Amino acid sequence: MNFLIPKNVSSKFEFFNGFGFKELFMMLAGLIIGGTIATPLLFITNSIFSILPAVLFTTIGFILGKPDLRTGRNGLDHLMAMRQYRRKRKKYFYRFGHGRRKEDHLV
Repeated sequence: MNFLIPKNVSSKFEFFNGFGFKELFMMLAGLIIGGTIATPLLFITNSIFSILPAVLFTTIGFILGKPDLRTGRNGLDHLMAMRQYRRKRKKYFYRFGHGRRKEDHLV
């Protein structure tokens, strides 16, 4: 028995559109990292501004994990694509065809 699933129905559980468990875990990882940095700062400085690392790292986790609804790629995918593009060779050495010299086409 085959069931037809409409295109606009997602098969994974999402809290809101494009934000599921994977994105939640990336955000929680940022919160844990920021919390481990912010907790000693809170005890040392006794300032409310020592919570900023937790907020900052949670925001970074959200930005890296939240996919763009148009492309379906998240910030981490974009960073990996940028890194791969930077590692590619970008200078192409052209060979001139038979019987042509470099100076012939400059005139």
